Amino acid sequence: TSNGLTGTIPTRIGVMKSLTSFAAAYNSLAGTVPAEIGLLSNIKWLYLSHNSITGRLPNELGNVTKLSALAMSYNKLTGSIPTAYAVLTALRKVDLSANNINGSLPSEIGSLYKIAFLDLSANSLSMSLPDSFALMTKLNNLDISLNQLSGVVSENFWSGMEYMNFLDLHSNSFSGSVGSGVCNMWMMYYLDLSDNQFSHSIPGCVWDFDLSDILLNNNYFTGPVDSVDTSDLTRIFIRYNQFSGTFPSTILNSQSLTVLAMDQNQFHGVLDDVGNAPNLQIFQAANNLFSGTFPVSITKLTT
Repeated sequence: TSNGLTGTIPTRIGVMKSLTSFAAAYNSLAGTVPAEIGLLSNIKWLYLSHNSITGRLPNELGNVTKLSALAMSYNKLTGSIPTAYAVLTALRKVDLSANNINGSLPSEIGSLYKIAFLDLSANSLSMSLPDSFALMTKLNNLDISLNQLSGVVSENFWSGMEYMNFLDLHSNSFSGSVGSGVCNMWMMYYLDLSDNQFSHSIPGCVWDFDLSDILLNNNYFTGPVDSVDTSDLTRIFIRYNQFSGTFPSTILNSQSLTVLAMDQNQFHGVLDDVGNAPNLQIFQAANNLFSGTFPVSITKLTT
């Protein structure tokens, strides 16, 4: 890892039958991943991120059933995710982000029941999330942002991910509502659903999560923003929605908040408390229905 290696991964790598870890990330390797990689029956960790590897993900990798971690992000991989990977049930971490992987997510993905970290962001994945996604109940970090995924996210997905603490679905075309099952994700600290087509109101429990970041920009969310747990909250992005009602004073009094972007909604009332968030650096509230005089308290913001 982190050398100046060039060239391709040799096909003779398949003779290294006792190899348990292969880490060659942050180099300048090119070419395809050889099919002989599937002969490494004892390998548990495969790290090839940040290279210039091209071609498709090899089906033969499905033979490496002891594989626990697969990281091939920031390459130039193409094609779809092979269904042959469904037998890699020892996988706990997969990072294939920032490639050109396309097609739909295979329904067989649900068999990866031990996986805790899955990052498929910044690819060209399309279609809807398969129902089997909800079977990956150990997931605590999921990033499938910056793809072309669409459709309604099932209630089984929202209710089945009780260990989730980082969820990023932004910049897709998901629609429908956020199911009430999201209340099971009570360990969530980062939630990004921005730049989709979600609608209806957010379940009230979400505002009670101990979140550090909540990003809901550019959707069709409606209803009020309930009283929020602000103990660790640093950023709120809820711009370009249809939220309404008065804005909770608990947020405007947050000690940790640095960004509050709530413009282009239908909030009303007054903003007298806006200056009580001592660390607020960005405040956007344009194009709402606020009334009253200019909040003098805003002059207390000195950061």
